[in-house]
Amino acid sequence: MKLSIVIPVYNEEENLAELYRRLSAVLTALPYLSEIIFVNDASSDTTSSILKKFAANDKRIKALTLSRNFGHQIALTAGLDIAEGDMIISMDGDLQDQPEVVPMLIEKFNQGFDIVYARRRTRRDTLFKKCAAFVFYRMLNGLSEIPIPADVGDFRLMSRQVKQELMRFKEQSPFLRGLVSWMGFHQATIEFDRDKRFAGTPKYSMKKLITLAVDGVMSFTAKPLWAIFVAGLTLFLIGFIGGVGLVVQSVIYESSLVTIELILSAIFFLGGILLFALGIIGIYIARISSQSQGRPRYIIREKINL
Repeated sequence: MKLSIVIPVYNEEENLAELYRRLSAVLTALPYLSEIIFVNDASSDTTSSILKKFAANDKRIKALTLSRNFGHQIALTAGLDIAEGDMIISMDGDLQDQPEVVPMLIEKFNQGFDIVYARRRTRRDTLFKKCAAFVFYRMLNGLSEIPIPADVGDFRLMSRQVKQELMRFKEQSPFLRGLVSWMGFHQATIEFDRDKRFAGTPKYSMKKLITLAVDGVMSFTAKPLWAIFVAGLTLFLIGFIGGVGLVVQSVIYESSLVTIELILSAIFFLGGILLFALGIIGIYIARISSQSQGRPRYIIREKINL
C-alpha cells in the first residue's frame, strides 16, 4: 500500500519546516510507502527554494511549481493528477489541518470507505470567518441538488479509484468539495479540532472566498436561474395588480395615476432586479465560455523528484 499526501502551497515559507517535521514524524510511524507532493502555486517568497532543499534530502518529497498563480483548487488538482498512492490525502499547508489527524483518516479507509472527510468540530478562526463558513455551507446545501457535507474543507482521504474518476472531470473552475461528494462511493467522516494558522497570513482573501462560493453554487445548481424566473413573474403580477389598482383609484377619487416618487421608486427597484438577474446569467455564460475554450487548467514550470 502506498500513501500520497497532496499539499498546495502559496507563500508558506514560515510554515514549511514545521509542516515537514510533523508530517514526517506521522508518516514514519505508518506501515506504508509514502510520497509528499507539494504544489507551489507560483509563490513569490522562498517557498520554492525550501522545497528544493527538502527534496534533495528526502526522496519522498515531490514538488510541482506552476507557471503562475492558478488558485488553490487548480493547484490541488495538479497534485492529485500525479498522485500514485492507493490512498490519497489532500490537506492545506498552513497546519490548520493537523498531520496528526492522518492516521484517523486511514483507519476509516481500512474499514472499507472510499472517501473520508475531516469535519471541523471546532475551528480557531476569526468570528467573521466562522460565520461566513456556517452561512456558506448551509446556503450551498439549500441550493444544491447534491448534499455536500457541512464544515469540511479539502482535508480528506480518497481511494485510488475515486481519484482516478475525479480526474476525469475537466471543469475549468472545479469545486472539489462538491465534486467529491457528487461522485458517491462509500463515504465517512471523522471529526477534529482545527488549529489556527501556524504562521503567516491567510491566503484566501475576501475576493477568493466569494469566488469559491460562486463556483460552488454555479457548479451544482440552476436554482439561481429559476429564482430569476420566479422574481420576474412575481414582479409582473405585482405590477399588473398595482396598475389596475391605480386606475381604479383614479376613477373613484379623481386623482392622478402616479406621482414622481412612485415612478422613481419603480425605476430603481426594477433596474436593480434586472441588473442582478443579468449578473447571474452573465456568470453562467462566462463559465460556459471558459469551459468551451478548452485551455489547459494549469501549466507546470518545474518538477522536482518527478
